[in-house]
Amino acid sequence: MILTLALAWTLALPAQDMPLSSILVEGAGWRQTGWHWLATPAVQAGGVRYIPTGEGLSVLLTDGSTRIAGLTPRASCTAVTVLSGDGCVVASFAGNKQLWAFPRAQDGSLRVPTPYFGLARNPGQPVATVLALQVDLKGRLWAVTNQSLQVWDPLGRLCGVIESPPGAATPHLQITAELVVIRRGMVSFSRPIQVGSPEK
Repeated sequence: MILTLALAWTLALPAQDMPLSSILVEGAGWRQTGWHWLATPAVQAGGVRYIPTGEGLSVLLTDGSTRIAGLTPRASCTAVTVLSGDGCVVASFAGNKQLWAFPRAQDGSLRVPTPYFGLARNPGQPVATVLALQVDLKGRLWAVTNQSLQVWDPLGRLCGVIESPPGAATPHLQITAELVVIRRGMVSFSRPIQVGSPEK
């Protein structure tokens, strides 16, 4: 049975067309695995680097200049990724209930963001802190928080909440064609995802 916590959590978005049952493999949970290559916190698109920092989202342009994008008042950026398709940059900021989508200008600089992906949270817990973001080959967005693993379909609808593997170390996240991998310290855990999941 696929373990989901969605019914016990407060969800910010309506029902979705891509439930977890179409993403995860029935009966397959987390398995401790060997070493996997994992993405760095920074991401790159069109030669421009986007780096989460304590001051916000640092944007290193191709001309060598650096800009800081973020929210007002300023908040620490905890994770960043780039969506497939339109190439929007998605970032999380400390203390926020949403992930923010930044449209990219032609030079790679970021325009005014929109709160787009609503985070689920346990009613008895404070706002979840996002620790890592990745987009899979189907365009789905995955987020590891300090409470769970969450996944959205390509239209921004929350598919559900998945129990994270054990461990106290800050996680690193990597999505391959067939696996979602979380590393905590020197230990990696993986679970399979369905290659044939429908695209939306």
